[in-house]
Amino acid sequence: MRVVTGDKEFSIFQDIDGIQFGQRWQSQLDQAIETTRLLIPIITPLFFQSGACRDELTKFISHERELGRRDLILPLYFVTAAARRAG
Repeated sequence: MRVVTGDKEFSIFQDIDGIQFGQRWQSQLDQAIETTRLLIPIITPLFFQSGACRDELTKFISHERELGRRDLILPLYFVTAAARRAG
């Protein structure tokens, strides 16, 4: 993304890599949401059943509204389908 945007400071926050053991994960996530410019949630069949996923999305929607924007969420839908055999 740094090459595409030309922004040397551009970084991607992933909660699986971005939070170190022993850190206060909720405050880390809240801080990341407050400074994030774009949210790309991976929408799986279980996404909305996860309280943590719904909470992060709700917080980012509030952040987005505070910025006066409605175009900062790019959901990626992850859906599996049965493989069809040829022939």
